[in-house]
Amino acid sequence: MDDSWKKGDISKLYASSWAAIYFLMDTQAGRSLLKNIMLAEQEFLCNKLSEKQLKTMIYKQFPNLNREYSKRLKKPLKAHIF
Repeated sequence: MDDSWKKGDISKLYASSWAAIYFLMDTQAGRSLLKNIMLAEQEFLCNKLSEKQLKTMIYKQFPNLNREYSKRLKKPLKAHIF
């Protein structure tokens, strides 16, 4: 969210963003979600997705997001090859 960047530790926010993208790129379901987010953003170029829209998309694809994300963070990193 916009306010988080103004108040937070930017290096931690970038690290968190990197980890989220790594998680999404690690599975077909994650890549599909990322694609759907980008397509939704392209529908109305001057408007960003609302928090509610984004959460709906995420939890539809990953109903157990917190558990899956925590589980993935405990595994060793590997290079993504596409």
